[in-house]
Amino acid sequence: MTETDDLTRWSEEALDYAFGEIALLQLALTHRSVAQDGMSAHNERLEFLGDAVLNLAVAQLLYHRFPEEMEGEMSHRRAMLVNTAALGRIGGELGLGARLRLGRGEARSGGRDKPSILGNSLEAVLGAVFLDGGWPGVERVTRRLLAPSLERLVEKTPSRDGKTVLQEWLQARGEFLPEYRLEEVGGVAHERLFRVACRVNPRVTGRGAGRTKRQAEQKAASEALRLLEEEGQKT
Repeated sequence: MTETDDLTRWSEEALDYAFGEIALLQLALTHRSVAQDGMSAHNERLEFLGDAVLNLAVAQLLYHRFPEEMEGEMSHRRAMLVNTAALGRIGGELGLGARLRLGRGEARSGGRDKPSILGNSLEAVLGAVFLDGGWPGVERVTRRLLAPSLERLVEKTPSRDGKTVLQEWLQARGEFLPEYRLEEVGGVAHERLFRVACRVNPRVTGRGAGRTKRQAEQKAASEALRLLEEEGQKT
């Protein structure tokens, strides 16, 4: 069986997608380490494209799957679904490693089993799908690949409070944890109103009010996450 025949069969069985231009899939599976062996073309441009379309496809999937959730919770779910470890695991389950084109040094060092290479290559494959079949192809392949992970995530991640969502969002990006400060306590003894500030960085401070300090902290954390996401969209 030729490489082309193997990739065609693998794509149809593993991805449920038939490439019209199989050369795109071959490029998606070509790691940059091949440059050391004299080949110039590799998959980093497709990886860049695939990362973008994957995030959009997952956002759309989550938007319809969880119609009552706020953006902070959906952002958390997306981060859980498309991080390097998760994508690397999916790539391994698909048998992606056996079909990678690697430089000799990378192949000898176990590159076919590295989560980072598998995850990045899977993104490149999705970039190739987008160029070959457009958005409908990406939607179909993403649903096929991530449906089991999404259902496991639903089972393991019950609804979380605002403080937990914010903390996990920050940890996933290597950021410092937030600081909470009680700014004011108002109202009469039996009907207090607490106002809390949640400071994340010099630019972002969320504020919230509630009948208890904890309630105020939860609202402040949710507001801080909303501001962080807005800040990210502007950069």
